[in-house]
Amino acid sequence: MSNFLNSLQSLGKLTSSCKSPRIADPLKRMKANFIKRAQAQVNVIEGGGHHDGRSWFKSVDVAAGDDPRFIACLRNGTRLLPLGESTRYLELKSKKFLVQFFQDAIAACNSGELDDLFLQTMPKRKAGA
Repeated sequence: MSNFLNSLQSLGKLTSSCKSPRIADPLKRMKANFIKRAQAQVNVIEGGGHHDGRSWFKSVDVAAGDDPRFIACLRNGTRLLPLGESTRYLELKSKKFLVQFFQDAIAACNSGELDDLFLQTMPKRKAGA
């Protein structure tokens, strides 16, 4: 065992803490998280991904023989982003439109269209934090 411990310094630098790099700008961090989670939704819809968290969509019960429908939302962490005046959900007619909705949201995020919504729904910092 002591040979192993002695050989660690030859493998890399020993450190007393393990901090992950953090994006300093909160808006950039929110946008990066949003894109990652929206893309995960697309991956789940297309059947190629594992869902690890809160789903941003659900299927709506439809009568036998009808096309499936979906209800979708966008999130900034746990907060829902407004999609209209008093609307936070969108009903979509097919998986194709559901995928398009999330892909369009990713594009809107990249272009800065959603920045104001992220700032509106940003968690408030506690006093002294």
